[in-house]
Amino acid sequence: MSDSFHEFLRKLKENFNSYMAHLKNKKLSSTNNAMENFFGIVFPDNLKKSFKTVKGVETFVALHIKRWNDRIIKNVTEFAKKYQILKKLGSIM
Repeated sequence: MSDSFHEFLRKLKENFNSYMAHLKNKKLSSTNNAMENFFGIVFPDNLKKSFKTVKGVETFVALHIKRWNDRIIKNVTEFAKKYQILKKLGSIM
């Protein structure tokens, strides 16, 4: 994942309760100009829709973590296979 995405996740985690306060307190406005501007510029429409609820954000983060872990497992597995082949050929002691 890119550094900017990690930075976004860090800031989201730090301020998550503030961002989602309108879901608990119906008297709070769910949007403001600054937040609308940020989401409008930074995210494509499909991501904006997924961030409208807590469940949507949780699902988004969970899927990215799963994809990240799947890539790591795939890379480690491929490395292990290559290592075993080289070991059989005698290139590695």
